[in-house]
Amino acid sequence: MTNKKIEDVVKSAKRKVNHLWWFVLAFVVGSGAALIIFEANSVADLPVDSRTTLTSIYYLYLLAAIPFSFYWFHRKTLRWSKQTDEQQKTVRYTKGACMRLIIIASVGFFGILIYKYFVRESSLLYCVAISLSAFLFCRTSEKQIYNDLKIKDLEDNI
Repeated sequence: MTNKKIEDVVKSAKRKVNHLWWFVLAFVVGSGAALIIFEANSVADLPVDSRTTLTSIYYLYLLAAIPFSFYWFHRKTLRWSKQTDEQQKTVRYTKGACMRLIIIASVGFFGILIYKYFVRESSLLYCVAISLSAFLFCRTSEKQIYNDLKIKDLEDNI
């Protein structure tokens, strides 16, 4: 594959991942703001034990999903970097990066839903902020794709 084709494939992968990043960010923040602003008094009457259980499950989900998604993506990236076909590498990298985005965004979105409809604790909003800050690390660049996939001629391509 020529350097120009590799560069085009990497730019396309970066563009796809970053478009999804912006879309998911807008969806989570927009839907969260809409849920919190509108119908402010619609909290379900749950017993205290159920609220505690629900928030504990969410905390465990937060603690497991974010590190797992980064670990999973890193392990897959190491495997993809050993392949010889650059186009195949970037296609798989794009799919993996999109999955990582969706997993981390789901943590924030579920936190907003739980906060809105079940439990009104400020600690849940802090957890949503943690997931959104983890989401910021999912943004990708061309240099990152070249480095992660160990694509040759890095200096010539960027």
